[in-house]
Amino acid sequence: MKMNKSFIATTAILAGVISLSANATVKTVDMKPLSEHISVSQYKGNVQSSKELPQITWAEDIRTVLANGSSQSTKNGSVFDQYNLDYKLVLKDSVINQAKDYISGKTPFFRGTLDQVVQLNELVYNDPKLRPVVFNLLSWSKGGDVLVADTSVKQLSDLKGKKIALTAYGPHTFFMWRALKSGGLTFNDVDVVWMKDLLGSAETPANAFCDSQMGVNATFVISPEGSAITEGDNACKNSSVVYGTAQASKVIPDVYVVRSDYYETHKDEIQRLAHAMFVAKEKADEVTKNTKSSEYKTWMKASATQLLGSEDLTEDVKAMFKYDANHAGFAENVEFFTDERAGRNFERVTTEINDALIDMKLIKQRLPLTKATFDWNAFKTGLDHADDVKVSAFNSEVTKKIVSEMQANDTLDDEQFMSEEVKFSAGKSTFVFNPAYHGKVFDKLIDEATTYDSTLIIIQAHSDPSYYLINKFKKKAPESTLKRIRQKAWNLSEERAKEVRRAIIDYARNVRQIDIDESQFETVGYGIEKPKTGICGGEPCKVNKKGKAAKKAYADNRRAVIGFTRIEAEVELSDDDFDF
Repeated sequence: MKMNKSFIATTAILAGVISLSANATVKTVDMKPLSEHISVSQYKGNVQSSKELPQITWAEDIRTVLANGSSQSTKNGSVFDQYNLDYKLVLKDSVINQAKDYISGKTPFFRGTLDQVVQLNELVYNDPKLRPVVFNLLSWSKGGDVLVADTSVKQLSDLKGKKIALTAYGPHTFFMWRALKSGGLTFNDVDVVWMKDLLGSAETPANAFCDSQMGVNATFVISPEGSAITEGDNACKNSSVVYGTAQASKVIPDVYVVRSDYYETHKDEIQRLAHAMFVAKEKADEVTKNTKSSEYKTWMKASATQLLGSEDLTEDVKAMFKYDANHAGFAENVEFFTDERAGRNFERVTTEINDALIDMKLIKQRLPLTKATFDWNAFKTGLDHADDVKVSAFNSEVTKKIVSEMQANDTLDDEQFMSEEVKFSAGKSTFVFNPAYHGKVFDKLIDEATTYDSTLIIIQAHSDPSYYLINKFKKKAPESTLKRIRQKAWNLSEERAKEVRRAIIDYARNVRQIDIDESQFETVGYGIEKPKTGICGGEPCKVNKKGKAAKKAYADNRRAVIGFTRIEAEVELSDDDFDF
């Protein structure tokens, strides 16, 4: 998220000023299952009112403000009013407080990330009336959440053995676990210190990170906090943003859920609410096309007041809405809830979240999470783009140019945050699929590709330089022969890269039954220009080995490296972006 200095400063003030002093160490909390913090029997009650609709400080809640008529209470003529809905929007960032209100019946709704909902589900599961029903995917975080680290962490695998600060019951629990998994690590490989608040006090992950006595190496925070501790006067530890949802754009889904008892007796209302949110998505798309209109200005001011507490932070709300999330409308909800082939659908993401929370001992068992049953075709009424087809995330012409430039500058590896390898036999551009090896590698790649679906995956393939070196040094071959060998080696590496790309896509579709975006993959062939055995004076190095040892060393060059990069898909720009 691109933040103005006003919000960075406000964040620092709310947090008691991000501290660089060596005073009292920031206080931590114990992170336990919700059942050890909340007694369901103590708070349990029938639904008192459906008027309260909870919100959190997040980009997609700005859309809800628009749906309500740019007002805290539903305004006549608003989208909600048109669907015969009447709500009071209430900001509630605390999962504990939201859960208590949900259980007590103060509101039948709960607003949070899907991993927070899975924790809520276990807490209330023994009472069928309280079980949550997920009925609306609001967005996927895209840029709004980041991993900030000190200089000891350059990529995800560097988190091994490090101390990480995280908000207890916050939006980054699963995000952290997924980052560790992508780095080849487990929860046991790191030391997590849990903080009470995400924002608004001294007991935040950002403060823990900046406190010299805490010894924290990394923290997962929302992007405003990330800016506050890496930029300007509040920067600490020579820190930087290592990774975030700009890359991992299918890791943090945020949703609305409703109590089962209320859902069963008010299905029509829940269908109308979901429908209204889809209409509000299209309305938001239209209103944001004219940022000089009075409707847009009123909406953003109301959102700043509702979500950030001050109309003075209107510019920051604009940035939140524009940069922090992939807004989910009708098409995205249909894919998430109904498409069995979608790589990051409801079932797949929920299963992975259960695995994560059990691993972290935040839930004790896998329990089914209910999703609403809708007549999805009925939603098409009133929507202008219900039949839109999802387009490729990347413009192939643009990405090819970028990759070519980076290849020429030898900077492709600098942008990688994780990678896998596939080996080849001598002279072969194809490989014999080994389920025990390739199946495991491809399964991981496909899981990551669907999770990081706005991140470009570059397949860099290489050739073995030994034949070239034998001809150059042993056979004293003429330059024309050496040039032909180099060209053939380059052609072979190009074919290898394309073969790996084809194999991954075919495996995803035919074995995993998942459709992945082909435009997400780019291929590069290096021939013998970047061998593992090194370059010496512009030529492939001769290894200091003989016989079988030398043969094996050169054979390691017959490979394709599948790298996940920090290069993102194109960003949609408005006319105002060009006012510079």
